[in-house]
Amino acid sequence: MLVPILTRRHSHSDLNPLARGLWAACASVVAVFILLAALEAVDPGEAVELTAVVVALAALLLAHEWRGLFRAESGDGSRGLTPPDPR
Repeated sequence: MLVPILTRRHSHSDLNPLARGLWAACASVVAVFILLAALEAVDPGEAVELTAVVVALAALLLAHEWRGLFRAESGDGSRGLTPPDPR
């Protein structure tokens, strides 16, 4: 059974290095918080302010990634999920 594999061709080449670094830092903070919550080192119920900040960062990151994916529908073929090149 053949399963189509979608490769990510979302490019951040239109962003400057500082913006790319900020998005990477945002994703890192969210990932570390999820890891610490999974290891029960941070209790999201007790650290309400930290949880709210991480949820806001996750929402911003999700909106940023969705923006790149929806650009593909507007006719720009260099972004979004596309089938791999069959070469």
